[in-house]
Amino acid sequence: MEVLSPLTRAFEVEPLVDAGATAFYAGVLTADWRRAFSTLVAGNQEPAVGANFPSLEELKEAVERAHDRKAPVTLTLNLDYYTDRQREHLGKLMDSAADAGVDGFLIADVPTMVRARAEHPDVRLHVSTIAPAFNNAALEFYADLGASRVVLPQQLTPEEIVALARDTPVELEVFVLNNRCVNVDGFCTFVDGMDEAVRPLTGRIGFGLLNSRWALQAARFVPRRALRHMRRLPGLRPAPCLLDYKVSPVTVGNLPLEGMAAARQRMEGHFGGKTGVDCGACVLRTLLRAGITAVKIDGRPNDMARKLRDVRFITDMLKAAKDDTVPDNALYSRTRRTFNQGYSGECTDLTCYYRDFLPGQ
Repeated sequence: MEVLSPLTRAFEVEPLVDAGATAFYAGVLTADWRRAFSTLVAGNQEPAVGANFPSLEELKEAVERAHDRKAPVTLTLNLDYYTDRQREHLGKLMDSAADAGVDGFLIADVPTMVRARAEHPDVRLHVSTIAPAFNNAALEFYADLGASRVVLPQQLTPEEIVALARDTPVELEVFVLNNRCVNVDGFCTFVDGMDEAVRPLTGRIGFGLLNSRWALQAARFVPRRALRHMRRLPGLRPAPCLLDYKVSPVTVGNLPLEGMAAARQRMEGHFGGKTGVDCGACVLRTLLRAGITAVKIDGRPNDMARKLRDVRFITDMLKAAKDDTVPDNALYSRTRRTFNQGYSGECTDLTCYYRDFLPGQ
């Protein structure tokens, strides 16, 4: 099973491979793209400068270093749509990335998938979670388009993932660490990157602080009320889906209004209490037995110390999951204990990838 790590700079390759990463994914935000479209739109789902390679030259260097360590690199090109003008830039970017030796393109929109297969048949097509695949029909559709792999939506349960894996025409990839949102990625209309686009200096400083190992440690000692106030400061605002907003229940079919109200309360607590570390490591053994190809660590914006901790944690837990002499309950206890010690938090409903928001589910 691949341990798929985020990659933002060429010098990160060797330390991350040594920590256990076996594959990488990355984005690039060139000067030409920034001049044409600003940093608000990056051509992928991380518009911040610090979450992307700044040039194709540095991306090429990273690919060469990764290949020296037998690790493939996938380039993220996963906006849900592109304008005609953006597609002109996108075509040049794809050509240059293919020349640089990237192994795959992570794509969300069908027109770009078709273009990638036609113009770069030797580069693998991975389908982003921004194009959510909830069933086998969707997997077969993407396979017919030439996809080699599909990244599954983060809202699927372990049971649903196992069911999809039983008869899949493509490789499957699953998120297991960091930044899970209750919203479905493919249906989300929030716009990221506003702070940096409007206030480049404070936005980038705040971005660096929010995604640092230091912030992860500090969040352990800062009261929740103080964290909520800090998140309103310029440059320190989190992703839009983590801002404070209200969710009003509505009646859907026969679903009881009381159930929706309970879901609302739990979701509001989630938004107000998150510190950026979500974990699904307890299901690594389940994913292994199901034949999942890769587990993915979110966090392209994170600093090097944070990336290393994440990769080591997932690598260690994957090694433990492979040891069949360790009973399931002992494995789960060890995973939770390791998470608590390494991430200064508790394994709770707020941090678990596989929590359920509606009572009784």
